[in-house]
Amino acid sequence: MENQPKRAGLGTTSCTECRRRKVKCVYDDDQAECQQCNRHSLTCQPQNAESSPEGRDEIIQGFSQFAGQVETRMIRMQTAIETLARKLDSQTGYQAYCRSDASYRGASEPFETPQSRLTASLKGLLPDKPVLSRILEHSSKFTQNWMSWPLATVSYQQQDNDFLPVKTVTLFDAGFPKDVESAFKFVDKSMSSSYQKPPNPGVVAKCIVWLCLSIKELPQRFKYSDNRAPPPFEPRFLIDNCIAKVEALYQVSSTPVCNIDFVQALILQGELFLSIGRPTKAWKCIRTGIENAMLLGVHQGRSSLDRGIWEELWIRDRQLSLFLGMSHAVPVQLGPKITEEEYPVAEKEAFRQIATVSGLLTSRNLMKEDTPSATITRTLQEMRELKAMIPEHWTKGHPRYVSYLPQAFTRAYIKILYHTFELMLNWPKCQPSTVDPQQVNDFEPSRKAILEATQEIIKAHEAMRAPEVEPNAVMRADFVDFLAFKAALVMVAVIKNKKNPMPYEESEPLWKLIDDLGDRLQKTSKAYDDAFAKQACLALKILFCASEGDYIWCGTHEVAIPYFGRLETCKVISAKDLAKRSRNGTRPSKIVVKMDSNHVVFGLPYERVPELELAADWTELGSSREYGWRTTFEFDCLTHEGY
Repeated sequence: MENQPKRAGLGTTSCTECRRRKVKCVYDDDQAECQQCNRHSLTCQPQNAESSPEGRDEIIQGFSQFAGQVETRMIRMQTAIETLARKLDSQTGYQAYCRSDASYRGASEPFETPQSRLTASLKGLLPDKPVLSRILEHSSKFTQNWMSWPLATVSYQQQDNDFLPVKTVTLFDAGFPKDVESAFKFVDKSMSSSYQKPPNPGVVAKCIVWLCLSIKELPQRFKYSDNRAPPPFEPRFLIDNCIAKVEALYQVSSTPVCNIDFVQALILQGELFLSIGRPTKAWKCIRTGIENAMLLGVHQGRSSLDRGIWEELWIRDRQLSLFLGMSHAVPVQLGPKITEEEYPVAEKEAFRQIATVSGLLTSRNLMKEDTPSATITRTLQEMRELKAMIPEHWTKGHPRYVSYLPQAFTRAYIKILYHTFELMLNWPKCQPSTVDPQQVNDFEPSRKAILEATQEIIKAHEAMRAPEVEPNAVMRADFVDFLAFKAALVMVAVIKNKKNPMPYEESEPLWKLIDDLGDRLQKTSKAYDDAFAKQACLALKILFCASEGDYIWCGTHEVAIPYFGRLETCKVISAKDLAKRSRNGTRPSKIVVKMDSNHVVFGLPYERVPELELAADWTELGSSREYGWRTTFEFDCLTHEGY
C-alpha cells in the first residue's frame, strides 16, 4: 500500500494540462510531474504557478494566428454570400421582368433554378427513342458485351436439387441494365425529372456515359441502314457532346466532393476512353475517381457496392499507371478488401492478379537498378501464379474453348496483358546482348522469349477479333489493338536484328502473323472509320511488303506513333548500284527502316501525347527529339526504273 501513488488531495488543483484534457491528475511521491504529463511527454505546470514570459508570448501568438484564420474564413464566407445574393437578385429581376411582359404565362412557368437549367440542357442531347432503341439492340444483341463492362451485374444459376426450379443468385449488382427492356427503364429513371424532383447530376452522368459505351460500338454503316437514323448522326460527335456535358456536370457538383454516382461514371468514362484510344484521359478519370472515392470512404468497403467500385478503381489504376510510366495512386495497405466467394469468377481473380503484378513492375521500373532482389523474386512468383490462372481451354482451338464474344474478348485481353508482362521482363535482357559482344550467347534465349510473347499476343488478339459464333462482329477496342500493334513492331525489330537476323524461312510464319494483324486492323478501320486502326494497318502493311521485296510506298513514310516513338521507312539506292541495270529495266535497291523509341515496352513516361492520342495524325511529327533506343535494318527490293 505504501508504493501506491497518491491522488491529488481534495481541494488541490490539477496541473494545467490535466485540467485542459479533463483527466485525473496523479502525482508520485518522488516525481515533480504527474503521471499523465510524464506519460505523454508534456510540460507539467500547476495552475497556481506563474507562467514564464516566453509561455505568455507563445499563447498570445497562437491566439493571434487563430484569430487571423477565423477572420480569413469569415471574409471568404461573406464573399460567397454576397456572390450568391447577386445571383439570386439577378434571377429575381429576370423573373420580375418576365412577369411584367405581356407574353408571360403566369404560374405555369416555374422559377428557374440550377436544377431546371440542368433539365433544359439535357433536351436534345440523346437520340430520339426509335434511334436509341436501335442503338441498344445493336449493343446488346450484336456484340452482347454489356457484361464485360465495369460494374456489370455478376450472377449465376443455382439449383439445389432436380425437383426445385433454377434460381438466379446475384453476386454483385450496381443497378446497370442487363437487357434492352431494363436499359430503357434505366435511361428513363435517370434522365426524367419533375418540378418537385429534379434529376440527380451524378445519376445523369452515369447514365450518359453508359450510353456512350453502347454508342461507341456503332459501325459506320449504322446511319445508312434505314431512314430512322438521321443522316447527320455521327457516333463520335455524339460521344464528344455527351462527355462534354458529363464533365460540366462534374465541375458543378464536385465541390468539395462528388457523390458515389459520379465515381461510377468516372470508371465507365475510363473504360470508354480506353476503347476509343485515349489511355491518358482514361488514367485521369480513374485518378479523379480514386480521389473522390477516398473522400467518400469507399475504400473502407462497408458494402458490396463500395468494395466493387474500389476494386475496379484499384485494378485500372495499376494497369494504366504501368502503361504510362506513372506511379500508382493506391498504396498496398489501402488495397481492396477481397472477401471469400462461394463461386469465384476466374476472370475477376485473374484481373486482381494482373493488378498485383502491375504494381510490382511499376515499382521495379521506378527503382530501376536499385530494385531489391525480394521485389524481383516476388514479381516472378506472382507471374507464375498469374500463368496458373489462365487455363488451356481459354486458348482458341481447344475443345472446351468458349467463343461467346464477351468471354472470348475478356479472356483474350487477360492473355494479352500476361504476355505483355513477359515481354517487359525479357526486353531488358535482350538489349545488352546486342551491344556487348561478350554476351552474344545470351541473345538467343531472350530473343526466343520475346518472340514467343509477341506471337501469343497477336494470336490472342486474333481470338478476340474473330469469334466463331459471331464472325462479323467487330468491337471497338483501340487500346487492346494498340498492344497487339506494339507487339508486332517489337517482333519486327527482333526478327531484323542487325547483328543476329533470323533466316527468312524461320521468320516467314511470323510475317504472316503480322500481315493477318494488319488485315484485322483494316477491318476495324472500315467498320468504325477508326483513325488509329487505319494508320496502324498502313504501317504494318508497309513493313510486310518490304519484307516481301515489294515496297508499296513512294518516297519516305515517316510517322510519330503515340506511346511508342518514331518509325521511318524509305527506299535507298546506293551509288555503286546506279550503273547496275538488268535487261527488264530494274535496278537493285534497299528499303531502310528506322525505329526510335523511349517506350518500347511499358515503364518510361511518354511525353508526346497529342490531344486525340492514338487517333491523332501520326504524320504530324512536331519538333525533333532524341530517343533512348534505336534500331535500323534493311530489306532487299527490286525497284522499277521511274518508280
